[in-house]
Amino acid sequence: MARLLPGAIGEDLSGVRVLDVGCGSGWFLRLLLDWGCQPQNLVGTELLEGRLDLARRLSPGGPVWHLGDLEGLPEVAPFDLVSAFTVFSSVLDDDLRLELAREMWRRVAPGGAALVFDFRFNNPRNPDVRRVAKAEVAAWWPAAELHYSTLILAPPLARRLFPVSPGIATLAGLLRPLRSHFLIVARKGVSSE
Repeated sequence: MARLLPGAIGEDLSGVRVLDVGCGSGWFLRLLLDWGCQPQNLVGTELLEGRLDLARRLSPGGPVWHLGDLEGLPEVAPFDLVSAFTVFSSVLDDDLRLELAREMWRRVAPGGAALVFDFRFNNPRNPDVRRVAKAEVAAWWPAAELHYSTLILAPPLARRLFPVSPGIATLAGLLRPLRSHFLIVARKGVSSE
């Protein structure tokens, strides 16, 4: 993320406006504060009140918090970055995924970016999540400049390999097919709608 973000939104984060969709406890917005973003430029949305309450407690005087979906978020100036971490994999319906992607994109300023971090593979033990394919994200934002990276050694492998040998686990994590997550940054053109 630290490698991809500067290309999408610049190195100086002091004026960057960010909307984090499904912000949970607000960890990503707190990270951005550490990296130089201003709290008044950060907005987190969350559907679960308990998670948003935790975000507020962990970030006193921090970002603006919104309980509810994007459609209920007041209209404000577009954002330089709109992010979603493990949100789309929790949306099982294709039409709802597309609707969320379109609403995110609508809120991205020209020249700004959308960032998605999610699962590359289905979890056979959890029927409440579904993988997100790179082609699916590319279809949501076909005019975007896309930067895609795979990350994280698949947790079932990591749990087995790390106790045996942290070195082998680290080397296994370098193999793209064994990585379970991805990070994609979709940059909107300056003249894009």
